[in-house]
Amino acid sequence: MWLVEWPERGAAALPEPDLHVHLAQDGSGRLGRLEAGTVAGRDWLLRMQETGRLQGLSVSRP
Repeated sequence: MWLVEWPERGAAALPEPDLHVHLAQDGSGRLGRLEAGTVAGRDWLLRMQETGRLQGLSVSRP
């Protein structure tokens, strides 16, 4: 599940976010930074470094 805007509205019902997405303006463009919030998020970022693409991973949640 992806929840990008207004996550505080569902915070009590949502698991810890796998990735934190930080966006900022940079002149006429934008900058983006991804930060791992869980082990699954860290694994996604490591895979992105290895392959150059962010691909979904199969993750089971309790």
